[in-house]
Amino acid sequence: NNQSISEVMTTDIPTVKEDELLGNLMDVMATSSLPISVVDDEKRIKGILLRGAVIGALAGNKDSLNEMESE
Repeated sequence: NNQSISEVMTTDIPTVKEDELLGNLMDVMATSSLPISVVDDEKRIKGILLRGAVIGALAGNKDSLNEMESE
């Protein structure tokens, strides 16, 4: 394939600050099917939240919490 990464990448990724409460992610999750980037105050990416891991954590699934910590 002769396309560059910049031609196929998505730049409109939802973000949340790293100190945001887990329960407040519902609005972000409802408006996008993409993973959510976790950023610091300087907007540097600190991690990624996957929809399944967030839902599992909200449901009290300890395995989902461990997945979120290791990602």
